Amino acid sequence: MWPALVGVVFAHEFSTLTFGPSPTWCADLHERAAPGDVVLLLAGAYPGGCDLSVGGLVELNEALLLAPFGNGPVVIEPDGDGLSLRVSGDTTRLLDLAFTGRLEVTAPNVSIDTCDVDTLDVDPGVGRITVLWSRLGAVAFSVGDTVVRGNVLDSLDVSAATGLVADNTILGDATTDVVFRRNLVVGDLTAVDVYASIVVGEADVAGRLFGSTLLGPVTAGDPRNSIATVAALPEAQGNLLCSDCLVDVSTLDVRPVGVALDAVPVEAPDDPLDFCSQPHDRVGAVGPIAELDGVPWSAYARDRSGCFEAVAVEPGTPPVRPPPPTPDPPDSLDPIEEPDAPIVRQGCSTAPGPIGGLLSLVMRWRS
Repeated sequence: MWPALVGVVFAHEFSTLTFGPSPTWCADLHERAAPGDVVLLLAGAYPGGCDLSVGGLVELNEALLLAPFGNGPVVIEPDGDGLSLRVSGDTTRLLDLAFTGRLEVTAPNVSIDTCDVDTLDVDPGVGRITVLWSRLGAVAFSVGDTVVRGNVLDSLDVSAATGLVADNTILGDATTDVVFRRNLVVGDLTAVDVYASIVVGEADVAGRLFGSTLLGPVTAGDPRNSIATVAALPEAQGNLLCSDCLVDVSTLDVRPVGVALDAVPVEAPDDPLDFCSQPHDRVGAVGPIAELDGVPWSAYARDRSGCFEAVAVEPGTPPVRPPPPTPDPPDSLDPIEEPDAPIVRQGCSTAPGPIGGLLSLVMRWRS
């Protein structure tokens, strides 16, 4: 578990700045923005090649936020080298943006949230990266700590000392050495500990395999795993090996056919803690910062920011977020009238589609 931040913490007076899609948007941003500010981009296509180095306030764990403002998508296009954006500032959050070129991450504590990313390139020296609720192509990186949750990915190859891969739809193969929970893998899976997932292809699991539906051949290394169609669910560690479960290939409709599931669902043994080594009813907080906010961090905030000292929280406790200040006038070559509409999420929707919603449906059926 990461250590908690200590010391006296004061509230950060941040600015909210608005920019339009001009050729000089990147230079204008770096001229005006300070670490930890909120940077809003008006809808449109922005020229790529920007090296975003402003970052946040690491000691306060406050990120520079880059997000859209108003109606319409914000698209950062590739430059001649194929680069849309390079993030070199420690503690940066990208929210609801589309990158039609390459997104490079060379700094730690970067979160990619509800974005559409053509190509993601992560520096091996990065300490932590978070990818949430986004649509990406092939995702492959090796870092110190990561959370990859709620995405639709073409494929996944993720290695980290600590972290979590959960609630994703992976349209190809998946390989990881971090905890793997509630994912749908259309291709083959190679992992260590797997919980409550669906694997259409082959599954090679070196550690714990629990509560999963497996349609292809299975190799399970841990002797505590027992996988058999004829066994009652508790004796089979809650796994179901079912080569005939793919009812509709076109929609990836996975349902057991002619199999009665009469056994009482069982909880995974040896798994009383979450990926932050905390009980499941506790969420992370950063000492004095949580005291200033008056509420503990939500699990969503912890996904973005990592594992810190945790406090108990009632289920469903919403995070408290102060309203942002009124944006400054936009910088652009031409005057741009700011829309009155609030931020509209134009990136990948968090609403489950035919594939993305399948996993939750199957998990509800299994419970």
